[in-house]
Amino acid sequence: MRLQEHVLLELSASVVYKFTNNIYGRFGALLKLGGKTEGVIYQKSVFSEAEAEAFGVPEGSYSETNYKEDFHGHFPLGFVGALGYKYDLDSNFSLFAEVEYYGISLKRKDSEIAEFNTDVKLPDGTVAVSGLYTIDNLPEGINKKTTYVDELSNTNTDTSKELSQKVPYSSFGINFGITYKFARVIKE
Repeated sequence: MRLQEHVLLELSASVVYKFTNNIYGRFGALLKLGGKTEGVIYQKSVFSEAEAEAFGVPEGSYSETNYKEDFHGHFPLGFVGALGYKYDLDSNFSLFAEVEYYGISLKRKDSEIAEFNTDVKLPDGTVAVSGLYTIDNLPEGINKKTTYVDELSNTNTDTSKELSQKVPYSSFGINFGITYKFARVIKE
């Protein structure tokens, strides 16, 4: 089982074009300034008869692995666009509603395992071997740090490098609310 938690900080700057006094459109740039993606992984693997014998545990015993992996990405640039309607209540207050589109993709740069633990458990769930693998003693084929690259040779043997993937974070949304225009002070 794999769960991912995302926390993102974004900034957008838009230009607004008024089609009429009430209908407007806006478009601009969308930046992801910071954030974090954390993978929380749980894996249960029942031992074969030979594996159970090797560990000296009865059939039905299993390994249980839990780890957290933090993913970091490249600095992305995207697009934001909206079409909206504004209704003036008076000279200062307005109501608005708009349909908005965010178009952005994130590309992984690297990831690092932050926590790792594998226990051997008996069929009834009792821990037979605690900490078989830990963050300081990772199993073969698991790297503490992985770097994501755009190209990878067919002859690559460095398991700490994997092909990078773009992950779409594009979305559609509906926004509505109230705006307030501050009165201009006229100097005489």
